Amino acid sequence: MPPKAFAVGGLIVALTIFIAIVSGVYYFSLKNPEPVQNPQPTTPPAILVPNPTPRISPQTTLTNPCVNYGHGAACGQKGRPIDYLEPRSCYKNARCELQLNGKCGWTQTPELKACIEKNQLAPAPHPKVNPTPKPTPTPAPSPAPLPATSKPQSFTLAADDSGFYPANTVSVPKGTQVSITFRVKTENVYYGGLDFRSSQFQNASALPGQLASVSFIANNSFLITSYWPNTGQRKADLTIEVK
Repeated sequence: MPPKAFAVGGLIVALTIFIAIVSGVYYFSLKNPEPVQNPQPTTPPAILVPNPTPRISPQTTLTNPCVNYGHGAACGQKGRPIDYLEPRSCYKNARCELQLNGKCGWTQTPELKACIEKNQLAPAPHPKVNPTPKPTPTPAPSPAPLPATSKPQSFTLAADDSGFYPANTVSVPKGTQVSITFRVKTENVYYGGLDFRSSQFQNASALPGQLASVSFIANNSFLITSYWPNTGQRKADLTIEVK
């Protein structure tokens, strides 16, 4: 066989073998098809939306933390009551609830508003309280002078800036009613005269040449002193001696 014919025959054999292999593969694929995998669905990214702040309604009663403390007008959270409100009678039947601001308070119903307005227009009068009169202090009674046990005695004495005349001592029994008349001399006397003073009688004064009289009950010995009236200069003493 010539070489050219041999090459053509080999090519035909190789082509036949290739076709047979391809046909077998195709036939096998038809008998055993591969399962089709469904593609995973793509989930779009979640969009975060902020939750709005919940609004608290006055009518919320499921978890109401507000407490009516009684006595007419005390509404607040447990452990934290608010001040009392007036008039308390209007709040006895009012609702103590959470308000829109998130705090406890009285729900302003038409009935509550009408009660408050009525009490503001006609407030209840407060009872008048008469003030307690202050006691008037009672002055201490002055000690009564001892009654005279002897006959009254009268004396007349001259006086100047140096002393009393005829003597600087007058003796009387205890309890004697005594009257003394002082005659102020015109010589050796201050031009303003003399003032006769003692705790046993009211002061008496006389100008030069004039008279001054005093009276007392002699219960104890004491002094009568003469002074210059204008300057208060002390001049002389008269002793009242009680026996």
